[in-house]
Amino acid sequence: MASVPLRPVAHAALVVLLLQASPRPAHAHPLVDRAREATIDARFQDALDLLASAERARDLSRDDVVALLEARALAHQALGDQAAVESDLDRLVAVAPEHTFSAEAPPDVTEAFARAKARSPGALDVRLAVSQRPGGVEVAASVANDRGLARETVVYGRARSGSWESARNGPLFVRGTAGGRVEHYAVAIGPGGAVLAQAGSRADPRAVVVVGSPASTRRETHETSDAPAHWLWFAAGAGAMLAVVAIVLLVASATSDSDRITAVTTFEAP
Repeated sequence: MASVPLRPVAHAALVVLLLQASPRPAHAHPLVDRAREATIDARFQDALDLLASAERARDLSRDDVVALLEARALAHQALGDQAAVESDLDRLVAVAPEHTFSAEAPPDVTEAFARAKARSPGALDVRLAVSQRPGGVEVAASVANDRGLARETVVYGRARSGSWESARNGPLFVRGTAGGRVEHYAVAIGPGGAVLAQAGSRADPRAVVVVGSPASTRRETHETSDAPAHWLWFAAGAGAMLAVVAIVLLVASATSDSDRITAVTTFEAP
């Protein structure tokens, strides 16, 4: 029979004893509860499988993700997988840097969590970039310090009080008129469809004023100011042509009268 290393067995026994002694908070998602029960029963791989199923769900909340990461760190700790424990705790710090373990948590886990906080570059953060475009604005979102947790970003926007539009994993172009207001916000979605962080919200969106395109403004000004000038040039040209025609007619009329007078004077009757 293959021997089992003492350290993982000791970790497992300690985790089980401490979890059995700790309060059992109810979580919103049943898969997370079942995973915690499996860890208490020393069924660590079953616990990890249940947590993996929870990650694939679409109805987790942020609190569920926090509970999921904590439960997974404990299961990995029981199995003696320290690298996996640190990865789970780095993600837990990214989502909830304010999180605290219960007093019954294994000391190795709480110490590892303190180290994760110390090396963290900061909490998961959604950042917005707004660019003026002809006919509206473009809103893009990016996620910082997500430790691989963010599955997708969704950008929402609307002009004035119109209908909300959205774009997933890419920028959103919102049409608007110069001087008009465009409201927008973005969310980062993580395991189980949970909203992990956001910039703005539907109840309290960010806003930007649409600035008219300089090129478009120049064209419109040019077309507007040039139209009367064309008519003036046409009118002036037509007037000049009429003046020339009038002069020609007068000269022709004078020449004709002179010819008639000369003819009468030259041919006298005998």
